[in-house]
Amino acid sequence: MHGCSLADATDQSEAPTPRVRFSSFFYVARCTRIRAGQSIVFEGDLGFHPLVGGQVTSGADPLSPIGTTSSGDSTTIGFPNPGTFPYFCENHGSGFGMTGAVFVLP
Repeated sequence: MHGCSLADATDQSEAPTPRVRFSSFFYVARCTRIRAGQSIVFEGDLGFHPLVGGQVTSGADPLSPIGTTSSGDSTTIGFPNPGTFPYFCENHGSGFGMTGAVFVLP
């Protein structure tokens, strides 16, 4: 999923506040593992790097908890249920590969 697998995902399940940061045209901790019920703070310029839940090849997924955010410097997304949730930058997902995934374990 966007070049991520559960095996290579950064385990943030024990972090008090799991985070994914935007660094230039990359997500830091772009492949992330958490537990159901946790939230992740996505940090960066969401106007320049609009966050979209879904796959870059098929677009926004209306069922993704990530949704679409295109303003501000951070957004907190809750993940109440297990699953795999890909995300991408609307402006730089396809050209720069600015993509990632959240693996939510039970």
